[in-house]
Amino acid sequence: MTTLLLLRTTDHRSAIIETVDTVVSLTEPVYLIRPNKAGSIARLSDDVRARGLCCATTPPTADTTVDALVRYAETVNAGRICVEIRDHTPAGKARVDDLVQGLLLYDDITGKLRVHDHIFVFAELVYA
Repeated sequence: MTTLLLLRTTDHRSAIIETVDTVVSLTEPVYLIRPNKAGSIARLSDDVRARGLCCATTPPTADTTVDALVRYAETVNAGRICVEIRDHTPAGKARVDDLVQGLLLYDDITGKLRVHDHIFVFAELVYA
């Protein structure tokens, strides 16, 4: 299964690596996607590769809309899309932002949502 991992920042590197360790199996390719403002992911991609995973990075992009993300996921036949959690409520719950809400409501994709400490995981994806 191919995994897309959308990074909004590289500030939480250890949390992202922990997520990769728990979500992705060794035989799966991982695509790291980052918006223009996320910063360099070279060190993070090296960490992913050091775990024996096939890691590809995409060029920085300004287009992280739901449509663009789903189109890219379908192109690489991703079975999983992981989106870094931006914020938590004062009670500690993950805050659902526009991108996550858009993926939840997107008509041409179905799957299961799992919420981890630092990441939303859309798994078992089926494209219309």
